[in-house]
Amino acid sequence: MLHPPSHIIYLVGMPGCGKTTFGKKLAKLLHYDFLDIDSIIEEMNAATIASIFTSVGEEVFRKNEQAALYQTELLQRTVIATGGGCAAYENNMEWMLNRGLTIYLNAPIALIYDRLTGAKTERPMLKGLKNEGIRDFIIQKLAEREPKYLLSDLIIQVPIKSAKTLVEQSIKTYLEDT
Repeated sequence: MLHPPSHIIYLVGMPGCGKTTFGKKLAKLLHYDFLDIDSIIEEMNAATIASIFTSVGEEVFRKNEQAALYQTELLQRTVIATGGGCAAYENNMEWMLNRGLTIYLNAPIALIYDRLTGAKTERPMLKGLKNEGIRDFIIQKLAEREPKYLLSDLIIQVPIKSAKTLVEQSIKTYLEDT
């Protein structure tokens, strides 16, 4: 069941599914602002995500991520890309569902793997992993996180022909269901 139209759109999904790319295009099409939760975390800590993750560990990082998420509550006309684990931490998904429209970008494991292994920078959670280790990590994390992702108002299957088509599909689906 869709929630009432909102001025905040939260994007959830695994790392590499396209939240940032899709989010920027969606924001532009809607004439909304775009915000990446990772940027707020980096500003709050005056450090990169990788260095925060390495220096304080995942649990403290997730608390920082939750604090950054909560800072978005009063925003208007904003598309927000969340971190891959944000929706699965404590009550974050329920919090987003109560404050905005949530969209799950559901990408196949093979696509996520290709994007993560082809990325210019290594993701902190993948540090030291290679090939099958990365694939196993993706499978494990998806199994843990997907129950929360599936609570989203909209579920969009990626890849799709183009990011523009993805944006149009999500808006069309939302408008048809409201």
